[in-house]
Amino acid sequence: QTLEKYTVSYSSVLNAYRNLAIAAEEGLPIKEHIDKLKDILQATDLEHIAQDGIDCIEESLSGIERIEEIVVNLSDFSRSESDDNRVLCDINDLLDNTLKLVWNEIKYNCEIEKDYAELPKIYGRPGQLRQVFVNIIVNAAQAIESEGILKLVTRSSDNEVIIEFIDNGPGLDEETSAKLFVPFYTTKEVGSGTGLGLSVSHGIVASHHG
Repeated sequence: QTLEKYTVSYSSVLNAYRNLAIAAEEGLPIKEHIDKLKDILQATDLEHIAQDGIDCIEESLSGIERIEEIVVNLSDFSRSESDDNRVLCDINDLLDNTLKLVWNEIKYNCEIEKDYAELPKIYGRPGQLRQVFVNIIVNAAQAIESEGILKLVTRSSDNEVIIEFIDNGPGLDEETSAKLFVPFYTTKEVGSGTGLGLSVSHGIVASHHG
């Protein structure tokens, strides 16, 4: 919409120049055309819209790239997966892909810190594992009331991969902690959560022998 307005401004200036050039070429009075051109130039900050127009194009291209990335991530995320199609997964890559997927939801109140170790790949279902990561990361970000930190740590030990999600949010009391994996239990306002995220995550991790 901004570029559309800028194009109208460019066109009005261009038409004024054209009319002035035609009048001068044909030997007609040009003062009226010059005055009109001055009025248009005064009302139109060409220097600003020229630079801002370039910025708009760059932002639009960047936005298109982000949309492409989100669509690719969503395609991977929603791909149907069964027990028979487990593949070798790089957990660090899956975490990074998940962060890209949910970035718009968490970027305003959550600073991300990463402490990744070199990990062995594990057999798993990437879409389901990403779903687990989405649920945990979004829950953490939503629990942080203002600006906070979410740290993602990966380690390997005794032939196992360990993932830690550490945030500086308010935490949970014992009563709430005891109900974390109960289906439909939620601490969010009515309409804000289904209470299934961590329950589903628990089932996915269990199916991966985690």
